[in-house]
Amino acid sequence: MPRIEHPADDWLTRGVVHGSREGAAKRPWLWVFPLVYGLHLVDEGLFAGGLPRWSTEHGFHFTLQNWLSVTAISFVLFTGAVWLVARRTWPSWVVLALAIHMTLHALVHVGASAWWLSLSPGTLSALILVVPLVLWTAWWAWRVLSRRERVRAAIVGVLTFQAPWDLLLRFIFGLPFAAA
Repeated sequence: MPRIEHPADDWLTRGVVHGSREGAAKRPWLWVFPLVYGLHLVDEGLFAGGLPRWSTEHGFHFTLQNWLSVTAISFVLFTGAVWLVARRTWPSWVVLALAIHMTLHALVHVGASAWWLSLSPGTLSALILVVPLVLWTAWWAWRVLSRRERVRAAIVGVLTFQAPWDLLLRFIFGLPFAAA
């Protein structure tokens, strides 16, 4: 019996059996996502003394330990999501959700840099690496994913973005928003 193709089956998923180990080998381009994210994290950590230092200088309490914890966990989760999509354990729309998450992250860098008139660590990689990858992913998603899948990806991409949750938790638990 022939395999029934999903409407989104194109070069992203062509010929890969759901959950198969050969999925990652047939779609090596997916690994651009953790590569770009990893390079962005290096930029965040090293540029101008790193994001924790820059944040503290601009009135936000963000220690190196906080930054390392958040970035380590997010990188592992991000890479795991790519691995699951590559194996077709998770659906292709997750790639768009990752791109939306990365877009929000990049916008925070650009917005913070504009607000304080100071280049935030991570802004250069956000503009040079993240934006082209996100634009390409959006073009792919518009051509390949259904409207329902794009909406689902948008919801997941927004809900997995940590900034609103961080602010909400700080408010609920009375944690400081800025250094005293």
